Order: sequence, then C-alpha cells, then structure tokens
Amino acid sequence: MRLPVLDGSVPGVLDALVRGVVAAKREARALGLPVAVGFNAVPVFDPADTFWSDLAALADDEFLASLDYVGVDFFPDVFRPLPPENLAGAVTGVLRGFRDTDLPRAGIPAGVPLRVCENGWPTGPGRPEARQAATLDTVVRTVAALADELRVDSYAFFSLRDADSHGDGLFHHFGLLRDDYTPKPAFATYQNLIAQLRGVP
Repeated sequence: MRLPVLDGSVPGVLDALVRGVVAAKREARALGLPVAVGFNAVPVFDPADTFWSDLAALADDEFLASLDYVGVDFFPDVFRPLPPENLAGAVTGVLRGFRDTDLPRAGIPAGVPLRVCENGWPTGPGRPEARQAATLDTVVRTVAALADELRVDSYAFFSLRDADSHGDGLFHHFGLLRDDYTPKPAFATYQNLIAQLRGVP
C-alpha cells in the first residue's frame, strides 16, 4: 500500500503525535535537557475539517503540559496567488486564525507559544527574485509586529538553498541561495531583517 503524501493523512497520526510529544518531554526531563518539545501543523481553512477536534479527544493533561510550542507552516501567495497589497493582511489572518480558532479547538492553552516553522516563497518562471525578497520582507515584518500579541517566539524560513535552480518543480526554488550558493536578493533582505529585528522573534 502506498501512503498518502501528506503526513496528516497517515493512519494513526494523531495518536502518534500525542504519544510522541509526551515521550519526548518525559525523556528530556529525565535527562535534564532544556529541549523544547512541540509539533507543527498547517492552518485549517475548512470548517468541516476535524484535525483539531480529533486532537482534542486525545489531548490529555500530560500532553498539554508537555507542549512547549505549536508550530505553524504556511506559504502565503505560493499556492493561492495574492496581490502584494493583500499579503500582510493574509499573514495576519492566518496567524490570528491559528491562534484564536484552531488551537482552542484542540484545547491548547493561549499561553503555549507559536513558532513559524515553515514559511517561504519560491522563485522561478513567473516568480521574480525581487518579488521573493519583497514577500519575505512583508511576511517577516508582519510576524514580528504580531509576536507579542500572538506569543510568536520564533520564525524559520523554509529553505536556505535551492534544491535545483534549474529544476522544473516549484519546490526546487525556495532557497535564499541558488544551488551553487550564490545569493538571491532575498538573502540580503533576510540578513537585514535579522539585524533590524534582533531580539524580536
């Protein structure tokens, strides 16, 4: 049998998620290691989706006490095109929806920090490198502006380097660097954002 591509479609994934978080936290505590334990997910836009309510049925007190963060993976303007002027509003809507709607459906307390675990914008045909830099700037500044309100404690870009700068696939071109390690404009943008927003997630 061939398993579905998406991790969330694998049979038993929610049970594995809950057991894995609890086991990881128990081990970290036993070893006295300051390891942050959590999981990441994509935002749910379908009101009929049951991921978070199904998780709530399994999320006992030990699971909730073991959570140091919940990560969000989102890629605005990648799979659903957006006008550049709507990007900041879309990022705000996704993050607020994740914090205020999705997580409460699983019984996850508001005090559990959020982490942006995957975010990015690929270059390639019809996707100029300058637009990648502008998109990155808007997204990171929006996340930083919401950090205190939504308790976002970190941000990670999806890929430092292209998988294949000459490849045909969308996922070949997410890097801030080309596959020969030469920088795209977004690399300098990211460096500048880190320097300007140091101390802000």
